[in-house]
Amino acid sequence: MRIATYYMFGSIVAFVLSLLSPWWVLAVLMLWVAISLALVALAYYKNNGRIFRKRSDGTIPKAVRILFWPFMLGVYTYNRIIRSITSLPSIQRIEPGLFLAARLTPADVEALHAHEIDAVLDVTAEFESLNVSLVGEGIEYLNVPVLDHAYPDFPTLLKAVRWIESQRKKNRSVVVHCALGRGRSVMIMVAYLLARDPDKSIAEVMEQIQSIRHRARLNSSQYKALQEYIANQEFGLAKPQIVIIANPVSGGGKWPENKADILATLSPYFTIEIKETTEQVTAAQLAKQALVQQPDMVIAAGGDGTVNEVAAEMVGSNIRFAILPCGTANALCHAMWGIRSKFTPVTMACDAIIHGDTRMIDVAQCNDQIALLIVAVGFEQQMIEFANRDEKNNDGQGAYLKGFLNAVTSGEVLSLYVRFDDQEEQVIDTHSMVIANAAPFSTLLAQGSGEPDINDGKLDVTWIPEAELPGMHVLSLTELVLSGFTSEKIGGFTEHKQVESVQIHHPDGLKYVIDGELFEGERLQIKVKPDALSVMSPKEPDLADVTL
Repeated sequence: MRIATYYMFGSIVAFVLSLLSPWWVLAVLMLWVAISLALVALAYYKNNGRIFRKRSDGTIPKAVRILFWPFMLGVYTYNRIIRSITSLPSIQRIEPGLFLAARLTPADVEALHAHEIDAVLDVTAEFESLNVSLVGEGIEYLNVPVLDHAYPDFPTLLKAVRWIESQRKKNRSVVVHCALGRGRSVMIMVAYLLARDPDKSIAEVMEQIQSIRHRARLNSSQYKALQEYIANQEFGLAKPQIVIIANPVSGGGKWPENKADILATLSPYFTIEIKETTEQVTAAQLAKQALVQQPDMVIAAGGDGTVNEVAAEMVGSNIRFAILPCGTANALCHAMWGIRSKFTPVTMACDAIIHGDTRMIDVAQCNDQIALLIVAVGFEQQMIEFANRDEKNNDGQGAYLKGFLNAVTSGEVLSLYVRFDDQEEQVIDTHSMVIANAAPFSTLLAQGSGEPDINDGKLDVTWIPEAELPGMHVLSLTELVLSGFTSEKIGGFTEHKQVESVQIHHPDGLKYVIDGELFEGERLQIKVKPDALSVMSPKEPDLADVTL
């Protein structure tokens, strides 16, 4: 984008001046300008209006205002000058109940009252909004941060359009404003009118708006984006239907704890139905009900066990699947999204649901069950058996650590009859065997050759042979710890194999675990199913996303 280049050029000039300045005060000031403009340029390159961290009430954090003060001083000054020399009214009615406006200030309160406006859609990223309490009580406000001369992404545009429609259904009068009321706000207004009257063209709607607000225009990038958006089959006033299948006891009650925030985040984009598990009704049963309804997306809110139950029903479906990590370990999200999922898992998941991409992942078929993560016998099974619901509620992930230490100290050896792919059956004496479709590095017992890949069409089998000497457990576990940080095998205290299928049985039957849930059976038949499940996954972060 050309404007990004301008800001980057300004940043470079300011940086050079800071180096050449003989006065340290001026040097610091120029460096401040350089940093501010460079970050703005980066935001424009990425079309990321969230860089200013504008809050839901329209305010911008003080730290952000300080960092971007040189830039904001410029845009505020420019805005005041243009508004002082133009004869364009600040607020204009496009049709009954719909208004376009420049940035609202306290001077506009009287006009807002005169037009009986009671809903404000703010499309600016760089300006703090008018305190709507000055207008009166009951004013609805929504901000969709878009950079000047830029355009919103498709989900954000839909959010704005559907918000306008929801306000109009309540007979509220809506004003849409940007900095000068002639670019970003016009794009949103055009999109809304096209969603309401799909038989019209962009040109027809623009003609209608320009007959009232003469300086209204769309630049080439906004026009092109709007053309692409209205061609999208999801464009329209009707919100997509989603079903959330939630386990209220997972993670010690993380779903009830986060429910209000989740619904507040997702409801502008979706029509939501919630189905909660009980002692009598499983997540699998609720998933089957959801499939009959044919929603646009099914979301599992709970731990890895809940996610597994729902995902098992979704395999082979054309309905999108998403995860709200509300469990204790949330290992699948950790495996797919990386360590960043540990810091703000619910926020990250909501962003994936709204803005994310669809990703195909492998699953493992274990007898008549689906495994997204691992199937395990030995240490892992003993650990899960120890870490029951009460232990997890009391100690969180500490319950798994206690269970793991308890399993390791027991030193139980299993003689397993194992067949890898089409090879001959062999007897393996082991303390632990883990068959992994996916596992984060924190799933220690699955790290035989580094972190398993959920998209490689293979199962990673890792086992710890029977210890011949005291202390060999420690060496084996140390090897697995180190393997979690490299793709190379570290030593000879564990065994690892990549296969497409594995069969395991034991004369006395088997206790095993699938994705954190305990089972018993005589034989395990496990086979990988490549690219079998479509999951919503977050977009990769860029620097403009993580600034501040």
